[in-house]
Amino acid sequence: MSNFKNYEHILRLVIALVVLVVVFLVVRSQFIPKDFWKYGHYRGGSVKENMDRPRNYAGSTTCKDCHEDKVNLWSKNAHKTVMCENCHGALLKHTEDPTSLKPSIPKKRSHCLLCHSRNISKPKSFPQIDNNAHNPGQKCFECHNPHDPMEGLK
Repeated sequence: MSNFKNYEHILRLVIALVVLVVVFLVVRSQFIPKDFWKYGHYRGGSVKENMDRPRNYAGSTTCKDCHEDKVNLWSKNAHKTVMCENCHGALLKHTEDPTSLKPSIPKKRSHCLLCHSRNISKPKSFPQIDNNAHNPGQKCFECHNPHDPMEGLK
C-alpha cells in the first residue's frame, strides 16, 4: 500500500473530474429542450414557431408575375443572387394588393455602399468602390442600372 500513497493525489484528481463531468451532464440536461435534435441541431418546436410567424416576404419569383422585364434583366446579371426584397423591402403585401404598398426604390448612394464599399475582407473579384474616389456625391443609379449594373460600362 506504500506505493499507492504516491498516487493518492491522482486518484483525488480523477474523482474530482468524474464528479465535475457528472454535474455538467446533469445541469446540461436541465437546460437543453427535450425536442432538441428532433430534426437536426436545433429545437424541433422552433419549426412550428417560425411557421406561425406572420410572413412579410414574397420572394423574387413572385415579382416576375408583374415585372417580367426587370426580373429577366436581373436574372442574367451580376445582382442575380441578390433577392428583390433585399433592396426593395418586404413585399408580400404589395403582391397581394399592388396598390396598398409601393416598393421602395433605393436612390441613396449609401444603399449601394452597404455591399460595395471597399473592404479588404471581401474577395478581390467582388466589385468594390472607394466612396471618396469613385464619383463622389453622385448617385449610383445615374451611371448604373441596379438590375443590370454593368449596362453601359462594358
